[in-house]
Amino acid sequence: MNASARTRDPVLTGLCHDLPDMLANLDLPPDTPEPKESAMRWNVTVLSLVSVALLSAGTAGARHLPAPTGTIDLTVPDTAEVSRLRMMQEVLAKIAGRESEPAESVFTNIRVLKGFPAGRIPAMMNFGFGKSLGVGCAHCHVADDYARDDSTTKQIARGMFRMVRRINTELLKEIPELADRDPIVNCTTCHRGATKPATEMP
Repeated sequence: MNASARTRDPVLTGLCHDLPDMLANLDLPPDTPEPKESAMRWNVTVLSLVSVALLSAGTAGARHLPAPTGTIDLTVPDTAEVSRLRMMQEVLAKIAGRESEPAESVFTNIRVLKGFPAGRIPAMMNFGFGKSLGVGCAHCHVADDYARDDSTTKQIARGMFRMVRRINTELLKEIPELADRDPIVNCTTCHRGATKPATEMP
């Protein structure tokens, strides 16, 4: 996959929507220990590259979205936000120097994210999946062994990723009446900060 294809991938664009605004709202609380300098340096470097590469057209996260049309309460704080950020920084520090390598050559048991640069995976996990559903890493992963497939929710997430990719690359293109020439959906489109999307009006 060439650089142009990666930056224009509609799934990646949808998952990592508007990263600059997201990062601006991720200040750690005063009592949170500062991350190691090396981890922070790689975090800022990689996320800055991702932000430049993506086509921003979305929102600043679930807590800043417009009022939903379903029954999800967006006033509930994202309690897993700090822990996800810490974990993202730890992973970025561990793979320092290998960020441009394919994800499957750096991480174990990569299925649907093959071909993506390894440095983008932590941000996709944090912002694309975790923040969109309002959950922490343990929602899909086994602690200290992310490669394991024990979790049903991990299998569901893979299936949902394939669904989003098909919607963005195939189905939306079959609706020529859409005003947007490059429409996308992502996890936040339906989940809006909750594990279960709303299916009815309040």
